Amino acid sequence: MELKELKRYYLRNDAIKEIETYCKKEIGLVIAMVKFEELQHLFVYAQHSFTLGMKENHKVHASDGNNELAQKGYRFHHLRHAILDYNACYDYLLQIVYFGGDFFDEIKSSKDYAKELRKCIWNQNSKFKIRVQEMVSEGNEPLISICKFYEDRNNETNPLADWTNQLKHKGGFTIDELEEHHIEITVLNKKTGKTVFSSDYIKPIRISFQDIENCLAYHNDKIVGYAEFLYTSLGLDDPVNFRKKFSANPQRIDTTDCVIKCEL
Repeated sequence: MELKELKRYYLRNDAIKEIETYCKKEIGLVIAMVKFEELQHLFVYAQHSFTLGMKENHKVHASDGNNELAQKGYRFHHLRHAILDYNACYDYLLQIVYFGGDFFDEIKSSKDYAKELRKCIWNQNSKFKIRVQEMVSEGNEPLISICKFYEDRNNETNPLADWTNQLKHKGGFTIDELEEHHIEITVLNKKTGKTVFSSDYIKPIRISFQDIENCLAYHNDKIVGYAEFLYTSLGLDDPVNFRKKFSANPQRIDTTDCVIKCEL
């Protein structure tokens, strides 16, 4: 399976002048640039785990016993990490929108930054999403794409967010290829014969290796395409002829009169 690669967003020594250009524009872009670099690292981790998870032959230890089952266990181990890291890529892209698009309040300390991160959430009650939807109603094209991108994070065919939630908070899920035995437990009331408890109540969801591979391949390419779109929409691809296509606060005070110190 051939996966799309994420464009290199590393901050290089020869990019200091470009960074200084962004700094002169606004602080939000400085944060966005740093987030893009962090996204690059996270995406590499996700893709590496995915690649290992697709391999059917792994070196196993003698103590693992059943070699075939151990092979599948190693695959699942890597795919679990890939699910979590790809999902985290969505969080980073959301933060890039939040800071690069000027949805944040003033940041003067680490405490302020942590407070802003807590506000960077995508649900029906978040002020961030409500503001984005207001701008969408005004016809902002890049933000229309943002809404579509995040709604697709958890579609029926490729439920990345659901699987992440299942892994982090609900005990995970089972793999068809790994489940050799399944014990059915039913507790019945002696008098009425009605079911008091069934192990079906707590049975985790079941998926296959193919389900995971299809889902991760889909989101891999979605993340790559959206990251490039977002990079361009924020004007980061051309610091000379800079033009940002969306901003929640166009009047934000810039840093033109500040002294810029940039070290890599």
